[in-house]
Amino acid sequence: MRFVKARPSEYLVIGERGEIKNLGIAASAYLMRRASHVFISSTQQEATFEMTQESNDGVPLRFKGIVIYRISAPEVAAKRFNFSHQDGREEINKLISHVCLGELRAVVSQMGMKECIEGRKTTLTNAISSELQQIVENGDGKGGWGIELDVVQVAQVFIVDEELRKQLEA
Repeated sequence: MRFVKARPSEYLVIGERGEIKNLGIAASAYLMRRASHVFISSTQQEATFEMTQESNDGVPLRFKGIVIYRISAPEVAAKRFNFSHQDGREEINKLISHVCLGELRAVVSQMGMKECIEGRKTTLTNAISSELQQIVENGDGKGGWGIELDVVQVAQVFIVDEELRKQLEA
């Protein structure tokens, strides 16, 4: 038997006899020889995304955004992502970024420059948030990702072409 202990900011998730169990935050346990375990952060995590995309009126715009989430069902997250080498959080961040970029591209291609800039906190953020929420809750139809979204926001939208930006500011 071996002894493992999670820190106050970690869940202790064990796998034993084909079952995954969340023992909780700051938990400790003696594990049987064949049992495995992972520590999963219980604190808020941050994923960012950024891209350049032309609006439907041909103006290249730069978008930057942030997603703040936390793992709320570590046993579900442990089934979906590999936390054995601290890669699980990176996998989640990468997938969140890809979902946000895909949805943002689809929405921006249907909007003009002015709409994109004015609709940053409403139209764009709402589109990304609703799509991301649906994916992390439902996954592939077999349950969610085990995370909860705290903040989803398109933080910045700006015109890439400096000459065009200066003309519009004047």
